[in-house]
Amino acid sequence: MGGSPRRANSGESVVRKSIDALSSKKHESHQTGRDHSWKIAGAHVVFYKMVCTRVDKKGGAADVQAVLLYKRTQDAPVHRGFWALFGGELKEQEHPKSVLRREVEEELDAGGLEKDLQGLSPLCFVNIPSKQEPRSIQYFTAPLNMEMDNLRLKRSREGKVEKVEGEGLGWFSEEEIHHLTIRPEDREALARFFGWTLP
Repeated sequence: MGGSPRRANSGESVVRKSIDALSSKKHESHQTGRDHSWKIAGAHVVFYKMVCTRVDKKGGAADVQAVLLYKRTQDAPVHRGFWALFGGELKEQEHPKSVLRREVEEELDAGGLEKDLQGLSPLCFVNIPSKQEPRSIQYFTAPLNMEMDNLRLKRSREGKVEKVEGEGLGWFSEEEIHHLTIRPEDREALARFFGWTLP
């Protein structure tokens, strides 16, 4: 996988280049378009924004693409302590975009999110091998121009226990992501978002 951050005029251009580059690849080409033999079991979103990393000698800003990740709790059913994208599992006859709106509302406390979620764009499908039924997760992208002081994880109640949905969250650049332990299917989606070459 590549390592250095890339500059971009907009998040949309990075996503489009990623999809165009991957559409010509033979490796798991069904991931960028749905394979109907795989059941859609979940939906996740890549929230992105441009962040200023430094100011050069002439006073100009150097912006890089960043994505929003949260850290899963140590008592999560799977991938404990991994960094992950926001999203969740589909309920019976639920649309993937409806899942995202429901899950993000449950997990993330940020004003004006409903408007941002109206701008969801399809990114790819990632297949999850299973002995029972082949499943896939549909990934979307959406711009989210919010600073960290306007974002926080929500508390939820499971029976008599109240808990925060995760252990932390943050904006991470492409270079930083390479040093994080990320849920495998989310890492594959991020590879498609940033245009990395998959093994």
